[in-house]
Amino acid sequence: MRIYMDACCYMRLNDESLHERITIETIAIVKIIEISAKRNWTIVSSDPLDYEINNAKYGLDKARTTYKEATTEHLTITEETKSLEPYYEGNGIDPMDRIHLSVAQKNLVDIFLTTDATLLKRATKAQKHIGNTTKIANPVNFLMEITNGN
Repeated sequence: MRIYMDACCYMRLNDESLHERITIETIAIVKIIEISAKRNWTIVSSDPLDYEINNAKYGLDKARTTYKEATTEHLTITEETKSLEPYYEGNGIDPMDRIHLSVAQKNLVDIFLTTDATLLKRATKAQKHIGNTTKIANPVNFLMEITNGN
């Protein structure tokens, strides 16, 4: 299985756990990384992830370290990847997220994880129109799925 975690997932690791949702998502992200290592799954990095994580303006040491340690395959932006962006644009998805989704889909990633509820909703809607095979989910829901709710 190949997993694409967007920048929100990595940045979640640096968020203060002031809300239960943040705590639960943080735990889910860490567990997914652990399970991926045990099951020999691939967590991918990408050009847009490199850009976002390396250019973040506030202290993201944990996010940067985890990103570098967890990822084992790198995806690049190509002309073919860019061809999908207009499909996502029509659904109100911001430019950077369109690039992330396009890179994941064109590289046949199995699952795209995000903690951004608005992105999740809009990307799921967009997928229905473009026949995307890359599943989009919140890390908590994906963790429940891969552990059979246990």
